[in-house]
Amino acid sequence: MPGKKIATSINTGTTSSSHAISLKARVLLINEGRILLLKQTKLNGGNYTLIGGRVENHEMVKESLVREVLEEAGIVIKKGQLHLVHTLYKKRKIGGRIVLYFECEKYRGVPKNMEPDKFKSVSWHHLDSLPTPMSPTVQHVLKMIEKGVPYSEISL
Repeated sequence: MPGKKIATSINTGTTSSSHAISLKARVLLINEGRILLLKQTKLNGGNYTLIGGRVENHEMVKESLVREVLEEAGIVIKKGQLHLVHTLYKKRKIGGRIVLYFECEKYRGVPKNMEPDKFKSVSWHHLDSLPTPMSPTVQHVLKMIEKGVPYSEISL
């Protein structure tokens, strides 16, 4: 519309605005047909989930994943080894969230649980026999990636 400005607010922090969109990133760390998953503590949902989290205001997306993988699983990855495989828009009751999913097949180190207050364990699982319970969002995204769908939306 002429004369009207349309603004979109994307932030990576906590906000009370109903129009805010947060940005997160997750990594599918793959090794010989297996994927590395974190098992959340009961207080954090108790589901199996992917490594990753919020992109901080001062970070680029791939930098945030390098940090998260080291913080959560104690292993080292490089930005150049991350390949975007899916983008998810998650509509929430208040605002929304964009989650970028990257695949990575090269890493250094032995995975270990670096955040025992959030996660019960970190372990490899065959892609054809994933554990349960798994977060509904991760289930959805893995199905989309398997089908080759680059973008999807869900509502919570």
